[in-house]
Amino acid sequence: AQLIVGAPRRLESTGMGRAYVFYCDFDIGCTYDPTSSSEFIGVHVGDQCGYSVATDGVDFAVGSPYRSTSAGARAGSVLVRNFMTTDPSPPPITAYDGEAHDMFGLSVSISGSKLMVGAPGADSIMTADTGAVYAYQCTTGWCDFTQKLLGGDSMPGDNFGWSVATGFDLVVVGAPLANPEAITAAGSAYVFERVPGGGGVWWQEKKLVPSEPFAGGFFGHSVSVSGGAIPHRIVVGAPFTDQAGRWTGTAYAFSPHCATGEWVQTHEMSAADGAANDVFGVAVGVWADTVVVGAPGDDHGLGIDAGSAHVYLLPLFACGFESGDVGDWSTAVD
Repeated sequence: AQLIVGAPRRLESTGMGRAYVFYCDFDIGCTYDPTSSSEFIGVHVGDQCGYSVATDGVDFAVGSPYRSTSAGARAGSVLVRNFMTTDPSPPPITAYDGEAHDMFGLSVSISGSKLMVGAPGADSIMTADTGAVYAYQCTTGWCDFTQKLLGGDSMPGDNFGWSVATGFDLVVVGAPLANPEAITAAGSAYVFERVPGGGGVWWQEKKLVPSEPFAGGFFGHSVSVSGGAIPHRIVVGAPFTDQAGRWTGTAYAFSPHCATGEWVQTHEMSAADGAANDVFGVAVGVWADTVVVGAPGDDHGLGIDAGSAHVYLLPLFACGFESGDVGDWSTAVD
């Protein structure tokens, strides 16, 4: 198995950044591979290479969202490599319509041959920072652009594409600065599926918001999808909610309703010992019944802002949801 770790501020004085590749074995652990890692180094001062990373075990994607390109300052780029081939490495990917401050590559996700790249600073017609996600089809590290995804009701400043996750035939995109129900920066997330018989075209199936949107909560700051496992689940982080003090944070789980197939909120998760500035939910991950939520601001015996990760086991239902059964999970194994 392969592991890739980003260090976007590596070489602190320059902020060029880099990413590190490790090969892992359950018996001996993970070994750093300097040869593979040599591919992922920032080119210019301030690139922040490694700000986002993703792998499906074959292909690796590394974002440099602050890289300046011919499109302008901080237009951004993404490196994609396939370590099953010795073919010459392809050049970095950039948005076909890129502009300055798009931050293309702030988020990346790769699954199978599908690569998704978030550009939360992308502008649509006459609107700034609406955001976009660019879809690619990749073969041995070479990727062809296929579609530009936009939120059906995106507005200026939503930052659609701040986070992105893909699995099986689902794509989830976070827009943490969106204003659902006119609640400032409560945030939203969007679910896309492939059009049946549509030749790989993606269409927006659902817009997700928490059952109780929180002003400034940044719902959609992080997203994860377990599309290849049963039951399908989506987890969305809102790290700036204030349940137990300022910026305590919350994470929300969604599953398809058994009867209708509609995505519904099933669980709201918070740290049992949550406190101000924990920012619980700044990062999330889900696979089948297991959810992991990061809280980098958590204070404990190892020090201030030492951080913690919380693991949740959600009930396994035949289709991910029992009608009328909505749980509030507040316990975790750290």
